[in-house]
Amino acid sequence: MNHRDGTRSISMDLEGIRSARSLIQSGNLKTSNGNDNLFARFLRAAVEAHDDGRLERMERLYRRKILESAPRIRRVGELNIEVLGPVTTRETGSPRLAVFPDPHDVSPTNPEPAPSESHTINGNSIVLKLTYGSRTFLFGGDLNQPSQHYLEAKYQGANPFRADVNKACHHGSSDFDIRFLKSVEPSATVFSSGDNGSYDHPMPDAIGSAARHSRGDYPLVFSTELARDNKTSGDILLGHINARCNGRALVMAQRKEKAGSGLEWHTFSVPYEGPFGGDH
Repeated sequence: MNHRDGTRSISMDLEGIRSARSLIQSGNLKTSNGNDNLFARFLRAAVEAHDDGRLERMERLYRRKILESAPRIRRVGELNIEVLGPVTTRETGSPRLAVFPDPHDVSPTNPEPAPSESHTINGNSIVLKLTYGSRTFLFGGDLNQPSQHYLEAKYQGANPFRADVNKACHHGSSDFDIRFLKSVEPSATVFSSGDNGSYDHPMPDAIGSAARHSRGDYPLVFSTELARDNKTSGDILLGHINARCNGRALVMAQRKEKAGSGLEWHTFSVPYEGPFGGDH
């Protein structure tokens, strides 16, 4: 959407169950052959769950006033969940989300290329910061370089992104902003990916930068592609990474490929002080 002030944005039609029904009934969420697209199927499932009493409500999460004294926080028991993004382009009126270009299209002669659909969708991922006691976890969805830069600018020098554990954005894509990565400065990073080879995530520069800009002499970098477990049949299972926290102590664990002596996991305290501890 182009606005009179020269800015561009996308409007948000989904706010809850009522708007979900309207979007389904509009018929606009169809594939080229007339079937429901993936988003329509998701909305139908949500509406059916609500009508069956399995889903109380549905709400779209975003931030408006990012420097307000009472930031938007969701509380589940002792766990605080703060919504850091997406951040709307304005603080009042109907909510609008920013549009983002493909950073590869940016050049000295074309500093503001046309928005990229994929970068705009991914760039408006929900960003959650989980705080449990004194420990923090950041989940940045599929944020990319332009959206990370946008969030840095929106928070005007404040840094709510610093966390003990960072779930790497977009499965370890090369499309990241190094300044954002420095702001997170985690003690441990987890790359969650399981592609079939078409994207080859996580990328070497993403892994190297995650370690380079982490805290401590022994930063921890986990990858579901590497932390695998072989079944007897030979099938490879991905995703054997575990985090346990009681609000003070935090332990990360990676499943061994082959257990020995009854020990199935490699465990690491966070922050990690090395294989021989801080006194060796």
